[in-house]
Amino acid sequence: MNNKNFISHIINNLNIRLDSPLLYKDDKVQLTYQELLEAISKRPNLDQLDQLKQSDKSYTFLKWTENNKEFICRYFQLINFGIIPILVDERRLQNSPGDYDIKDVFESFQKNQIHIIERYEDCATILYTSGTTGTPKGVRISLKNLISSAKATIEHYQITSEDNWALSLPLYHIGGLMILWRCLMAGASTTLARPDNVQETIINSKKVTMASLVQLQLERIVNIASMDDFKKLKGVVLGGSKVDPTLMKKAISKNLKLSNSYGATESCAQFLATPFTTDLQTLMSVGSPMNGHVFIENDHLILEGDSIALGYLNGENFNSRLMTNDKATYDANNNISIIGRSDNTFQKAAENINPENIEAKINVGLETNCYVVPIDNNRYENLISLIFDKRETLKKVNKIINDSLIPFERPHLIYQCDDISSYQKGIKISRKQIASTLNELHDGFSEKLYLNACGRPSGDILIVSHGFMGEALEFENLIQELKEKYLIIFIDLPGHGSNCKLESLEEFKNEMINFIKTANNKDRKINFLTYSMSARIFQEILFDKRLSKIQNIDNFINESGSPGFLTDEDSRKKRMAHDGRIFDIYNSNQDAREFYKNWYEQSVFTKVNEHSEYQNMIETKSAQLPSMITYWQKAATTLSVANQENLLDITKLPKGIKYHYIHGRLDTKYSQYAQQFKAHGAFTYEIADASHNTHLMSPKDYLKVLHKILK
Repeated sequence: MNNKNFISHIINNLNIRLDSPLLYKDDKVQLTYQELLEAISKRPNLDQLDQLKQSDKSYTFLKWTENNKEFICRYFQLINFGIIPILVDERRLQNSPGDYDIKDVFESFQKNQIHIIERYEDCATILYTSGTTGTPKGVRISLKNLISSAKATIEHYQITSEDNWALSLPLYHIGGLMILWRCLMAGASTTLARPDNVQETIINSKKVTMASLVQLQLERIVNIASMDDFKKLKGVVLGGSKVDPTLMKKAISKNLKLSNSYGATESCAQFLATPFTTDLQTLMSVGSPMNGHVFIENDHLILEGDSIALGYLNGENFNSRLMTNDKATYDANNNISIIGRSDNTFQKAAENINPENIEAKINVGLETNCYVVPIDNNRYENLISLIFDKRETLKKVNKIINDSLIPFERPHLIYQCDDISSYQKGIKISRKQIASTLNELHDGFSEKLYLNACGRPSGDILIVSHGFMGEALEFENLIQELKEKYLIIFIDLPGHGSNCKLESLEEFKNEMINFIKTANNKDRKINFLTYSMSARIFQEILFDKRLSKIQNIDNFINESGSPGFLTDEDSRKKRMAHDGRIFDIYNSNQDAREFYKNWYEQSVFTKVNEHSEYQNMIETKSAQLPSMITYWQKAATTLSVANQENLLDITKLPKGIKYHYIHGRLDTKYSQYAQQFKAHGAFTYEIADASHNTHLMSPKDYLKVLHKILK
């Protein structure tokens, strides 16, 4: 093993003093060019090399745990002596070793694709793609590729030895590694910054003039920084994935110059970029090639140039030409705009679904980005699912979906996670990981139901439903605290909310029974939180003989639910006729407010008209009535209590269920029902200053009861 002096030659030819800093941390010099030169001139200890075969000295794993000067020196030292570093995340190597296919390394070596570095055109670094859409691939990158890419960026942004680029991206990732190469080739410096707290480094450092950020990092800094904090910055380079235009607009309003860019591991990071600018229209594109050429063939973006990597491990050579999986077009200024990734596209009922198109429609109204992924379905091959995080509510996202999407694009599962960054791999959000989570959440359901969910994916399940003319998301704000422990699934009844077009109660029952049995097979505990109509519907489902041996249902909470039909057949017919006439008063005068005022004058709703939220409730429901009346008219008879059996004998429920009945003292009818349920073994809870709708009239007392039950 001889010193090839590749890196030494670069350093010695820089137009800087060798005692100039290369690396800072907290504005203190960590490494100078002279110190780097000395470190890389020392022969690597072969016994310490993590080679895949002891007999082969041409390549080695270089395990990353954090960005630091030791890793930087080790990386450049290996290249200087002709040894190819294979950069890997040590935690990922331990937790998911299959992500790094050693067999591909062996076979690349046997094909002479990798060997001792002799020339600038030889493979000099192996990096793995992020694997956001599939299995990570090892990419063979030459010194020529790395240097060409670095020089293109230096020229594009006019980087000088006076610049300092914040290093907030991991060095095993192409985004982080190329920051280091750009600084090296420009004689500039870089500052170590923690990825989760890069905003503090950028704001407080006196050295940093540039930074590369992904959306989550940009959001953090924009939310806390002032215009004065950005005066020292040339600008911020955006990458990793599409950035929300609303966030860019917010950054621009603080006079932060941005550069949108496009690249990949296979192109040594940036290949296209806009200049640093505050023009939002320009930033909606990814600019033009910094060095090289681009082509669009069949809507797909093709890159050509010296920064295109050699090829994949054990794969064909790229020959300086990369066919990407990204769909692109030219904008009015001849800049490139990325439409989406073809490998993200999936089929639903033989129709192509482009997730980015759906995301773009929804993200316009959000403070955070949402992501669309497929969930498996026997009938349609795939269904659409959507994820976003707690900065937005399910109710708001549903409204945007209703206003923005055509019915075919509507997600069957909408999930609010705690923090979308928990799905981050490297600097990108992993769609593969999101799809795994959402497929697991949806397991047991088919295309017949539309669902909303939030909370812990692995927690006990809490199914939440509603009363007549309501929807499950009415409970969203009320039960926020339960998200830490439970996976909460909000389910609208047939003829209601997102399931308004489902008319069959039998199909609804079959869906729920299948889900309960699926959860039982996984030892997932289920709890039910029901109100009024949904209480009797779900209780009837649990009476089904198909669930007689189920053991995973913990608590059934019935708020003001009827015990089914308790009288004779003649009364049953009269009740059905009554339920068929519920909307006659509205159909005669088309006055929704009058209809609801009459509705809430029923004795079961005593004093609800004195509640502070009463008027808002009337206005909200009145606005819904014209578009929902057709569905609710059918549901009034389909889900009528006249169709139900006597539900008082709760011993018919699967064994082990704890039955809880919540009622308001002012609702005398349902207080009597509470006593009947108690006589059959139910736990009962009376809320003093409330009638039928206890969760609305006395939310604090209602929550105390829930916490007592679900402790």
